[in-house]
Amino acid sequence: MENFFEFTKSRVLVPAGKCPAILKSESREDVAEWIKEIQRFKKPNEIFEVSVYRYWAHRIYSDDRELLNKVLDNIATVTNSKETLYSLMKDSLEKDLC
Repeated sequence: MENFFEFTKSRVLVPAGKCPAILKSESREDVAEWIKEIQRFKKPNEIFEVSVYRYWAHRIYSDDRELLNKVLDNIATVTNSKETLYSLMKDSLEKDLC
């Protein structure tokens, strides 16, 4: 029954402000722990989309493309999603048009 009311929650695609958690390394374990820590800061009426983590990863690793790609791959693995801001926006627009 809990998932039934998810449609009433705000979906966050792009976060505001500084990342509330420190990413220790690009390893899968550290990325998973980082995502869990970030989840602690979301409001009860919010759902963080994968684009939130991808956005902060870009901010953290903007100077190192190789490490950024590792972190993005691990975000996709940990969340089981390769969604991007653009794909989420496209899906949302298509749903609105139907």
